[in-house]
Amino acid sequence: MNKRFLQWRDIDDAIERLAINITNSGTEFAAIGGLPRGGLIPAVMLSHALRKESKMLLRLKELL
Repeated sequence: MNKRFLQWRDIDDAIERLAINITNSGTEFAAIGGLPRGGLIPAVMLSHALRKESKMLLRLKELL
């Protein structure tokens, strides 16, 4: 697997673009969820951008 290394500015830009796309789509979310191993920080950043509650999904088994 090829790894791609990102700077924080890249992540900020991606979150900003995603938040704009979600807002423009008219889709509403009650909360934003993130998975461990790399997904929690972007999920929290997105939840802040959208002014939504963030949820940490720690146990995927509980959701199945």
